[in-house]
Amino acid sequence: MPLTKTNLGDFSNPFNRVFIGDNLPALRALRDAQGACVDLVYLDPPFNSKATYAFIGGISAATSALQKAFKDTWTFKPEVFNSVAGNRELPSKVRNFLHGWKSAFGVAGPAGQELAYLCHIAPRLCALSEVMKPTASIYLHCDQSANAALKKAMEVVFGAKNFRNDIVWGYGSPSTARKWFPRKHDYLFFYAKGENSTFNGDAVRISHARIDERTFGEGWNRDNPVEFTEQLAAELKKGRVPQSWWAEFAPAYKASSEYMGYPTQKPLGLLLRIIKASSNPGDVVLDPYCGCGTTIAACRQLTEEGFGRKFIGMDIEGFAAQVMRRRMHDKHKGYDLKLGYPRPTRLEEFDLLAENKAWLYYEHYAVELIPGAMPATTETKRLLGLPTEGGGDKGMDGLLPMSRKGKDVSVVVSVKAGRGIPAHAVRDLGGVIANEDNRSVIGGILVYRHGAPTAGMHQEARGAKPIIGEDGKQYPGIRLLSVKELWDARVTCKDDPECWAERLELPPELVKSLSADFSKRAPKQQGIYSQTDA
Repeated sequence: MPLTKTNLGDFSNPFNRVFIGDNLPALRALRDAQGACVDLVYLDPPFNSKATYAFIGGISAATSALQKAFKDTWTFKPEVFNSVAGNRELPSKVRNFLHGWKSAFGVAGPAGQELAYLCHIAPRLCALSEVMKPTASIYLHCDQSANAALKKAMEVVFGAKNFRNDIVWGYGSPSTARKWFPRKHDYLFFYAKGENSTFNGDAVRISHARIDERTFGEGWNRDNPVEFTEQLAAELKKGRVPQSWWAEFAPAYKASSEYMGYPTQKPLGLLLRIIKASSNPGDVVLDPYCGCGTTIAACRQLTEEGFGRKFIGMDIEGFAAQVMRRRMHDKHKGYDLKLGYPRPTRLEEFDLLAENKAWLYYEHYAVELIPGAMPATTETKRLLGLPTEGGGDKGMDGLLPMSRKGKDVSVVVSVKAGRGIPAHAVRDLGGVIANEDNRSVIGGILVYRHGAPTAGMHQEARGAKPIIGEDGKQYPGIRLLSVKELWDARVTCKDDPECWAERLELPPELVKSLSADFSKRAPKQQGIYSQTDA
């Protein structure tokens, strides 16, 4: 199914939001809805570093659990190469570039990995170009892992005439290098979309190290002698536009006040300089690999200072959304960061969310199909007395909170967005219910996307401890339901508790207790994933 404006979702108001999922279909949807709407792009993509990056436990230094953030490894696959290099939607110069790279370097070993990486990045650079205004600029941040390939890809997409700078960001830190000089710098490839791009050198001036007649004579006017005057001294006090090597920004991990424990996090000052130099107040800044949200934090800081920029963020990792939301809330006066993909209005749109790898949204909206169910956030877990520490979601995508004999209890909702149901899914859910730490959990619902549960899965579900109703009847401890069944139930049952009790196979008294009481105490969920304006 083509990924277009009409079936991916509503991008009529994409500003000041972060979209979680594959950025390529999101960029195409943004193009279809808004055209060339972006004034500045900053991207810090994977570098083909062949590393697995870990996220160190969130914003709190007290949290020590490690979570895998992302893998930066690439493998050449002929079918992927043929699909990308043969895609007629890409400009012929880009397709020729990919074929030429393959011809020159082959596909074996590191050369194949680099070509696989180029098959990822080249279509995205093209998509970024399509959403950039004629006056827009783009800064691509990379290290030495793939800088040569990335520089050439940028030149193919944006043109050699639109090259502005190779900016070197140098940073000092310990090194164990023994066979080469320590590699302690990154590159920022700065290109413009067209000849009349925005550049505000005055907005980022820095002080001269010293302003006096001796310094002026030694460094400023050897070729063109000029008399050093008070007027000239006053002019020099305005500072200078930074040169193309930047050494004043320490790595983010050295700035404890802003460090999130996120791999590859960049310092806030670096982004503030880029945004001030290449955009104006009111402009739109796009970051398609926004990670822990330094770009959006910089835009928000400028807004708080009265020099507002709008932002659009994208990232494929679902947990990055939680890091960004926490960062913006804690560091920016309770700012409520909105996430992107809107709630499906047709059953088919659930499939689109999954195909676009928008797993977080798929899970959230599938949970919402069950009346009263809420995403299993840290806050909702805490309110129900469930464990909140450690990595991962512990098999809980959602929680259906209810009241039983005056006590809070809950049914765990686990969502599987794949085309098949993994064999271990029911067993894992049973383990969550049986976990002694989850004493208030009385049952589970496994929501799946496609196919039908196997006989073995039904057997696993029957093996879970049943729920005993007030009528003395036994109800399934684990219920297996498809998204389609829940979608149809929303139409059939509407707000009828007895109908829902039958569909969910839960005791009627529990469904009737879907508590107004809990919803009053629970943290606000409305708007987290909606298209409602902030």
